[in-house]
Amino acid sequence: MAIQYVQEVQAAYAQQPFVYQQFLDLVSVARGRGRGVNAIVATVDSIADLFGRYGHPDLIRGFDKFLPTGMRLHLAEPAGDGERVVVLIVASQAADEIFEIVVPQPGAPLPSTNQAVLLPVH
Repeated sequence: MAIQYVQEVQAAYAQQPFVYQQFLDLVSVARGRGRGVNAIVATVDSIADLFGRYGHPDLIRGFDKFLPTGMRLHLAEPAGDGERVVVLIVASQAADEIFEIVVPQPGAPLPSTNQAVLLPVH
C-alpha cells in the first residue's frame, strides 16, 4: 500500500520531479525524527504544505499509510475562501488530540519561517 502511494505521488509530479524528491526527503527526515506526536505533526504539515503549493493537496490523504496505529488524517473540503485544512487525529486512552493544518493554495508564497506553530484543537 505505501509503495502504491509513493508511486502515485511520483506520477502526480512527473513534470515536477523536484517536488517528488522533496517528498522523499521529507519522508526520510521523518523516519529520523521518530514517531512522537510533535514529529508526526511537523511531517504532515511539511508534506501538506508541499502538496498544496504544487497543486495536489488531495495527495495528503494517502500519507495515512505512514502513520502509526491510533493516528489518522482527514482532509476537509475547501471552505468558502478555498482554504483547505488537514485534520490529524491522535487517539489516546485519555482523550483524542486534534491538530488542524492549513493547506496552502497552489502558488501561495512561502512562509517567512520554517517552523509552523501547531496547537491542538480541543
